[in-house]
Amino acid sequence: MTLSDTHDGYNITCSVSYPVDGGKCLNTTETVTLHVSYAPKDTSASISPSGLVSAGSWVKLSCSSRAKPPVSSFSWFRISSEGPVQVSEEQLYSFNVSEGGEFYCVAANNLGNQTSSLICLEDKASGLSDHITAKILGLVILCSSVLMFECWFKSRFSLKPKKENEEAVYVNRVIEIQKS
Repeated sequence: MTLSDTHDGYNITCSVSYPVDGGKCLNTTETVTLHVSYAPKDTSASISPSGLVSAGSWVKLSCSSRAKPPVSSFSWFRISSEGPVQVSEEQLYSFNVSEGGEFYCVAANNLGNQTSSLICLEDKASGLSDHITAKILGLVILCSSVLMFECWFKSRFSLKPKKENEEAVYVNRVIEIQKS
């Protein structure tokens, strides 16, 4: 039988019955609790607050794991274009958000380590911040309004209706050319 973390804390009972002098049977029972050591298991990462985060706000990443002996070290990594970069050696990692990114933690003890799944930090400002978006939208509305007013103004004053009582004047010129 191979022991694992699931066997930690199990009680094993052994009962023996054996004959002694005079043909009597002697019964004895012994119970032992298993203490199984294991590398980190169920390592997970969480973020607070969750969801979209604005640039300049603080977030807290938390790493948890179970192990025996207990986890002796936690490490936080950020995925960059050049690969993982270690950003902290604590169970909790708090920082001011400047951009989104992907993070994971590693829990370790003297028997091994385990990596959490990725946490994706979505930054509301990774595109454009709310106030920049509002300014751009305002500028677009202003330009559209000016353009619409200009079109209206030109159409109003360039299409003057012709007066019906106005007579057309035609001039015919006759040019005589004399031969000499």
